[in-house]
Amino acid sequence: MRSWLIPILTLLTLSCVGTQVRQASGPCALIVTDDDITSGHASAGALYVGTDELGRGLLTADVVAVAEGFREAGIRCVHVVDSHDGAIDEKPLKKIGVPLLTPSNTPEWTWPFIGPMKEQYAAAALVGFHSNAGQTGFRPHTINDSIRGLRFGGGTVGETAHLALGLGALGVPVVLVSGDFNAVAEAERMLPGVQGVALRWLDEVGEPTFMPAEEAAEALRSAAAAGATAGLEPWRPGSMRVELSTWSTRLMADRGPELASTWREALEEHMGVDPDSAPVAGMPRADAFDAAEVQGRRLSWQVEDGVTAFVSITHAASSMRPGNSWELVSEGYRAWEAGRHHAAVQAYEQALQANPYDVPTWCRMGQALEDGGRADEALQAFTVGFGKLDEVGDAPMKRWCSKGFARLSMAEEDRAGARRGALQLLALPDSGTSHAWALELLGQTTGGPEMADDAGLEGFFVAEALSQGFLEGRGLDLDAAQVADRIERTGKLIIFGGQMMDTEAELAAEEEAYCRLPHQRTFNRQKCDGLEGRVCTGGSCLYEHYGNCSGLFVERGIFVTAAHCTDGMMRAPELLPYGRIVRWEHGASGWVSQEFELGPISPLKMFMEGWLTSREDQVDVAVIRFEDPGEPLPAIEAAPVPTEGGLLWVTGYPRSTKRDDAAMEAAGYGDAHGEPSASFGRVLDANEANAPLCNVTGRQDEWALTEPCERGTGTGEDHETPVPTGPITYSPFLSSLDTSNGYSGAPVFDESGRWVGITCTVYGADPREGYVPEMRVVHTKTIEALDRWATEEGR
Repeated sequence: MRSWLIPILTLLTLSCVGTQVRQASGPCALIVTDDDITSGHASAGALYVGTDELGRGLLTADVVAVAEGFREAGIRCVHVVDSHDGAIDEKPLKKIGVPLLTPSNTPEWTWPFIGPMKEQYAAAALVGFHSNAGQTGFRPHTINDSIRGLRFGGGTVGETAHLALGLGALGVPVVLVSGDFNAVAEAERMLPGVQGVALRWLDEVGEPTFMPAEEAAEALRSAAAAGATAGLEPWRPGSMRVELSTWSTRLMADRGPELASTWREALEEHMGVDPDSAPVAGMPRADAFDAAEVQGRRLSWQVEDGVTAFVSITHAASSMRPGNSWELVSEGYRAWEAGRHHAAVQAYEQALQANPYDVPTWCRMGQALEDGGRADEALQAFTVGFGKLDEVGDAPMKRWCSKGFARLSMAEEDRAGARRGALQLLALPDSGTSHAWALELLGQTTGGPEMADDAGLEGFFVAEALSQGFLEGRGLDLDAAQVADRIERTGKLIIFGGQMMDTEAELAAEEEAYCRLPHQRTFNRQKCDGLEGRVCTGGSCLYEHYGNCSGLFVERGIFVTAAHCTDGMMRAPELLPYGRIVRWEHGASGWVSQEFELGPISPLKMFMEGWLTSREDQVDVAVIRFEDPGEPLPAIEAAPVPTEGGLLWVTGYPRSTKRDDAAMEAAGYGDAHGEPSASFGRVLDANEANAPLCNVTGRQDEWALTEPCERGTGTGEDHETPVPTGPITYSPFLSSLDTSNGYSGAPVFDESGRWVGITCTVYGADPREGYVPEMRVVHTKTIEALDRWATEEGR
């Protein structure tokens, strides 16, 4: 990137007398190119990749087609901007009389990414643009590799919206966007009437698909002509809040607080004006970052005009880019490809000295060390990279690092580490055999005769681990396909609790437990967004609080969970619109979610009245209706509870168990972080009428199997409010199933896959403690609960 601030006279000329320029020289069109996404090939790019020569030709052909379309619409003057300086072949453009403007051949190069503004342009096209950072598209990034996300105008955006904002501030409408399907979708969402041409996309199984070059030429030509004659207006969204986040929290902490001063210094250096003077119309405002806020890895500030918004975003992103280490990284990669592992390691070490925030290079170095026979050092490097995988924006690099960490952890007989690496691979989109490799490793880390003798059936086992061999290795006579079906029928209830306050230290610990790795963030997205958005003052933080429970999609539009999960939303109906029911399905491209808004809730137990209510025969079950436009779901058979000792299993979405490594190693499983899981156990007590569960104090977890169970008075959860004690009506049954926060409402099945209960709570042990062979989990019987609901609903 060259000079990022435009000289004052040029800016004022363009902003204030643009109409005169247009009248004097006639309308012109501007084509701004990126180097990433061309037609005619699944992976070609114009720079930095092995297909760069092919990519330059394809990208240039796309640009020629757009230029021809503009000319067909009557715009004779067309300029092409190659901000990457080398991504476009100038010869085909010379043949049609279109000048190519690059930083190296254009002294007037001023605007970042847009380049010179030699005319007042009537229309602009953005050609060859890519996905945003974090999207599952092609070469996803936003502005530079340090930036994790950019938000303004009501959503997360990327370079397409950023450029449209800058061009709009100069009075130029963007009429065409081409490239990756995500870039096109962003343009169509934010720019009414824009022409979008997706040149590359992912099909339904995640495979790359592209538009042939000949077909693309016709599509781009006609789209450019249509856009140029559509009469679109420049995009000027006005006053807005901007939020920029980095992959590295430490980078934001180091650079974010300095932005107000570096911004003012840049204004004075590049424009020669006093940044403390009154604002000048058409100029970026000197006070843009004066009230900016830094929270974790996020920076936010308020802007009042498009020029300030565009240039301040560029300045903030540029300031977050540490020393340029890309040449050293490329040198290391070339050495690794040539088998010169020692030279590769040296180059990577120098790259990390230049850019200590560059987490992916730890993964690159781990591979070079491993290939050079230095396994112990390689594991250390992979461990650093894997531990900060949420700071890596590239899915292939995440796969590389996860696989290296898992492979070397297994070689060191660190089964828990190997399992974490395999789980991370499964949470990423499949590529080649990455999922198959991870599943095979999971079988080695959690299955068969290597399990501790006393481990029993307890533990959380993620959906991908539950192969037929996995189940048979535990003596479970279950059909793996049936278990997988029940897991995908198990939904996650997202519970919004409003604004809460807690200490910075406690919330940082929560974020570490739930959000540190991308696969954790995948299944805890709302919670992580709430934690990351916290605003802290004096050690106390306000944040959006989200929790979760589990439940079962019984039929289309009907979801059954625990009533106590809905209690907060029933007390405060204004929170209901922020709750969601989430259905997850697993395919070739990883886990995909579908969200539903909550409809009417029918709780069969009023949780706020205490665990023993004054109403007779109420149970801890709630039925939620919602709009589901999907296909009807096949019925799930309900059945009585098996007799004592009978096999049970439960599916749900556990939150972090916070158990120590030794306890989890003994049970043969790793910590849970929200991913869909199953747990296996036995009936401890079928709890028929002759053995009721007794509430002995009035509080949730202080129950017992007591005969006789006498009615009386105790105190509630606050240890003060009087509540009745005595037998629980519709007596729940007990199991040894392992459980965790998040499993409330989780459906329980028998060995035939029939639905027998809803998970309610636990008593007699803290589920956050170590492995508990006889965990007493309380479930409500399905048949009684649904009979009661059906009767009340008149069904």
